[in-house]
Amino acid sequence: MLVYQVQRLLTRNILTKLVSVVLLSLPFIVIGGFLYKQASGSSWKEAFFRSYVVLQNVPGADATVVPNDRAALVLHSIFQLGLLTFAVVLGVVCSDISAAVESIQSGNYAVVESCHTVILNWNKLTIPVLRQMAVARAEQQVGAFKGPVVVLADMDKADMDAAVAKNLQGCKLEVLTRSGRPHSIADLEKAAAGRARIIVMLHPEDEEGAAERKVAAMTGIEALGGGAKAGQNLLIQSGPESTEGDALLATATQGSLPRHMKLGLIEMKDQERMDRLISQCAVQPGLGKVYSQILLQTHTSAEFYLKDMFPSLLGKSYAEARISFDDAVLCGLLDTKTGHGQLNPSDDCLLETHHRLVFLSSTADVKPSNQAVNKARVHASLPVNRCPAAPHAASQHSSEMPKKDIVVIGWDVDQTVEGLVNGLGDFAPPGSTVTIVSPDEPDDLPSECGNCCCRHFEGSVASRQVLLKAGVADADAVILRMPLHSLADNDADAQVVASLIQLQDLAVESGRTTPLHVVAPVRHPRTIELINYITSHSHKAAGNSRKDFGAVKALTANQRGTKGREGRQGVVMDVDVLLPDELLSGLLTQVSVQPELLSVMNDLFDAQGAEIYLRHPSRYDLSTNSNQPVTFSEVSEVARQHQETAVGYVLQDGTVICAPSANQQQVLQAGDQIIALAEQA
Repeated sequence: MLVYQVQRLLTRNILTKLVSVVLLSLPFIVIGGFLYKQASGSSWKEAFFRSYVVLQNVPGADATVVPNDRAALVLHSIFQLGLLTFAVVLGVVCSDISAAVESIQSGNYAVVESCHTVILNWNKLTIPVLRQMAVARAEQQVGAFKGPVVVLADMDKADMDAAVAKNLQGCKLEVLTRSGRPHSIADLEKAAAGRARIIVMLHPEDEEGAAERKVAAMTGIEALGGGAKAGQNLLIQSGPESTEGDALLATATQGSLPRHMKLGLIEMKDQERMDRLISQCAVQPGLGKVYSQILLQTHTSAEFYLKDMFPSLLGKSYAEARISFDDAVLCGLLDTKTGHGQLNPSDDCLLETHHRLVFLSSTADVKPSNQAVNKARVHASLPVNRCPAAPHAASQHSSEMPKKDIVVIGWDVDQTVEGLVNGLGDFAPPGSTVTIVSPDEPDDLPSECGNCCCRHFEGSVASRQVLLKAGVADADAVILRMPLHSLADNDADAQVVASLIQLQDLAVESGRTTPLHVVAPVRHPRTIELINYITSHSHKAAGNSRKDFGAVKALTANQRGTKGREGRQGVVMDVDVLLPDELLSGLLTQVSVQPELLSVMNDLFDAQGAEIYLRHPSRYDLSTNSNQPVTFSEVSEVARQHQETAVGYVLQDGTVICAPSANQQQVLQAGDQIIALAEQA
């Protein structure tokens, strides 16, 4: 019974334990004082005081100054007993302090913040999103992630802290992790979700009941006062594919659930966007780098920005507004009445108060410039160095554009091919062929889609013979799309690297005269270094064809250029290495700061809207042989004659220039391309 009471006592708070130790020491003080009086003959007051100070080891207490040996024996006995009492007190205090420090480090106490950022759930995008937020914070973008970023997820806090520490070294972003269920109002309160400025709700890794948990989290945020103040942004990441749960989520975001306040709700179909991006990169080598420049947060990149209508532009035409800016490219309009964004609108459109301007710029500080107006108007009236009109310039898909043979290596039967096949059908020239190589045929693979004929080739994606029979060696483009979602990042990237080595061998052996273009999505940024190392070394061969062909070279999405794809000597394979997680995270980050941008991004990735194309200067009748510089304002005006918006260049050495100054001069070379927003290929 006594042991049980002591155990109960040790579970109490520190004050109770200290008081209990003091009370337990009182009998020893009384007994010691009585014995000391009997041994020394001192007064009761002195005896009890000496007993107390020696027992409690009070500084200055001296057990050696005694009148006789019996008194010395009593005091030394009290002192020895005091050591035990002091040890108990010290142990109680240290134990509680240690527990308090550990509790603080474990961090599951409530966050007391406001106007901060909250990330709900943990998936493969969490770390990339944090990296993008760190860059945006370092650039001090307006309204970007003030205060700490709180991550609330149903996983062990120590694991989250370890992942953050490993992947965000050197990032000046305060990240607080909390273990809890994002659909629990008590745990949402722990993250101060109701007072957050930005909430990013990532898709849970556990698919079962994901939509229901998202709706519960939305309702919990609302119950905590989310949206009570204007300006709270809630960004919701959709699942990898459409499900019945999406209907419930859509119902909730449209406001049919009971709610007393309005939240800014955004739903993102990120897999669909990535499928279309991969499709574009397969048809237009080098486009991956352009998207990286626009979507990723870097210190030198250009990004989309929204600006309210400038009073000086009210009532003017879109054409007049376009030439009013020197260091930014006006790309489109956002109608605040309908929430609809449009890139590359007509020059005849009149600007009204409900319009917001969409810019591509390297800075958020965008303002009209009178000098820009005058210079651009002068430039628009000047003759431009022209070459004879290209026959394909006015058509969507000219019959002279060569068809493409595109091979997709690998597919997960649990995923739909609709997004990728539709994208290839939209972007590839008429008569193109798409071949999917996988052990099992996708259920939704059509025989035809848009401009492409589709077929399935059954076999192992690791088999050299299967790849040869599928036509990989003679293909114009290869997309690596192995089912790697169940693998860890390093294992998945290892399979991609192994496939690239095999494709490299096949390309060398084929004796082809044009480079094999490969689109290779990877997960970890460091994998790009490994791919560059492998593909930048000479291929030591045991055959004349290999010796004659020479070195193999890969140009990643951060390196590749456009110089002379036709017959580049010594180059048999170009690799556009994409980082889908990083690109999607950049998109999430930009939209979380400016929610209205989602409509613009929808237009950018939607089949019916304007998209990014790489145009040869000859499309705009621009000469590449005159060695005469042209300004970007001149390029912009001739692009508008084709109902397109020029936004930059991809130079033949691989350099990407987005949103150059209107007065920036450039001598166009044969390998240069112009980045354009257009509604047709």
